Amino acid sequence: MSSVARNGIILYSDEHPNSMSKPIALTVENESGMPVLHTQDAGAYDVTFANGQVRRVNAARTDDIPLSKGWTLTFPPNWGAPSHIQLDSLQSWTESTDAGVRYFSGTATYRTTVTLTTSQLAEKNSVWLDLGEVHEVAAVRINGKPAAILWKAPYCLRADPLLRAGENTIEIDVTNLWPNRLIGDAQSPNGKHYTWTNIRKYTKDSPLLPSGLLGPVVLHTVYRLPLRP
Repeated sequence: MSSVARNGIILYSDEHPNSMSKPIALTVENESGMPVLHTQDAGAYDVTFANGQVRRVNAARTDDIPLSKGWTLTFPPNWGAPSHIQLDSLQSWTESTDAGVRYFSGTATYRTTVTLTTSQLAEKNSVWLDLGEVHEVAAVRINGKPAAILWKAPYCLRADPLLRAGENTIEIDVTNLWPNRLIGDAQSPNGKHYTWTNIRKYTKDSPLLPSGLLGPVVLHTVYRLPLRP
């Protein structure tokens, strides 16, 4: 591949690599030895190969699938939080009116389901799960199978190899940092602690750290363009 153009505008060129412009969602991945371009940007793409051949493909617009509602959040026992809560929207644990959730530190599991059609999983598309904002580490399972462990932005992974037409289950184990539990223990009116430490950096007046899955969580359907003459 020597160049890629969209609607007549060069996105990549071997001859002028420093003067190219590219759309936000343009990536190239190796799939079984074949380079494949992934893009959410509709348009007419011209791919020129090293032998001079040109492949022209029209990429249709793809629609995002928001996963903003219908989450169940499950907490481990004996750490002060309820066994589970239902979420109408995603927000930091520190925004909860339940002190057990607000000061929770550790790993909690988000679970939701999404129904997909055969056309949404067509071979011409790939599907990416974008978790949005996460504090701090996310381990993702799709239909019971491990998908990825994400520890820095962007919290995003390719999901279509594990998705199927019909109902799909998405589970996300999110682990935050320890300060919130230390702060909550320092505020305990009856002296009950869930943690013991000689670190005195955090007091009852220390600000809480954002925690959990804040989102927005979205499935991006992305057009796939195999880059082979």
